[in-house]
Amino acid sequence: TNHLDVESIEALEDAVAAYDGSVLLVSHDRELLRSLTTKLWIIHDQRLTEFDGSFDEWEVVSSEREHAAAVQASEEEALRRVQERRRTERREERDRSTRSALRTARERVGELETRIQTAELEITEITTKLEDPELYAANDGVSTARKLGVRLDALKAELDALLEQWGAATEALETLAGQGA
Repeated sequence: TNHLDVESIEALEDAVAAYDGSVLLVSHDRELLRSLTTKLWIIHDQRLTEFDGSFDEWEVVSSEREHAAAVQASEEEALRRVQERRRTERREERDRSTRSALRTARERVGELETRIQTAELEITEITTKLEDPELYAANDGVSTARKLGVRLDALKAELDALLEQWGAATEALETLAGQGA
């Protein structure tokens, strides 16, 4: 359909819709696919998977996968920042003189880092599930993927809040170190 005009595409669509037999349709024309497809086979990572749902549902699932990949990339960057700050924190801790105030601040940062790591682990697990083509081939795959997508969004929001708290706790720790407290 790449080089066909609108009238030709519509004529093709009408002809395929009227045909009683089976048609194997390969196209980049999403409107054509939405209107004609009754069964989808998805080729991904050199695997052919039958998708149990409409083309519209596949588009939703596909966008959720892309979203999950973007979240994973964002979380890897956040982890890199956390690790970078940890190295900086370790150097600063050697110079601190008052241990009780620093100990309290370090405990708070450690608690937040543990919570961040837990959230990141769950995000990674959900992302892995969403990237598995077999999820979408299961009978309840689409609804499971939607639930996982909702949980992924909630985890991302929680992780953002934790990272913000971690940043504030890290700044407080750095201030104490700078004051020599």
